[in-house]
Parts: sequence; C-alpha cells; structure tokens
Amino acid sequence: VPAGTYHFANSGAASHYEFGRELAFVLGQCGRVVPTSLAEYCRQHGLKTALYARYSTLDSQLWQETSESDICHWKDGLVDYAMSL
Repeated sequence: VPAGTYHFANSGAASHYEFGRELAFVLGQCGRVVPTSLAEYCRQHGLKTALYARYSTLDSQLWQETSESDICHWKDGLVDYAMSL
C-alpha cells in the first residue's frame, strides 16, 4: 500500500441513531435508544449548536483500490470490537 493519508471505515452506512441502536443491542443493553436532532441534544445539554453536514459518510475507496484486504460491514466490525473489550 503506498504511503499517504487514507480514510477508512467499514462498509455500509448508518446514522448515529442506527449505530447507537446496534451498539446497545450488541452490548446486551435493554434500554431504549431515542433518535434526536443535534439541535435538540445541544439544547438539552446547554451546548452551542455545531455546524455539520446533514449527511456524510467516510469512504474507503482509496484503501479498496490499493489494498488486498477486504473491508467488513460496520455491524460485523462493531461485534468484533465489542467482543475484544
């Protein structure tokens, strides 16, 4: 793999809510994960609202083009990481 800066993320896409819900499931938490907007979260916690892209994902295209390693789906990576804790 050539030297350089690579963005890397497992395959697939998820919102923060979907990621949180899956994480709670993987960790065996029975609490409810509630979706909320960034503006509402900031209001509830007395924070300034940050500017951010409404939708963005990390892309591992360069890694896929230059590496022979396969990239697993984010749900599989989450399970692997949780099992390593």
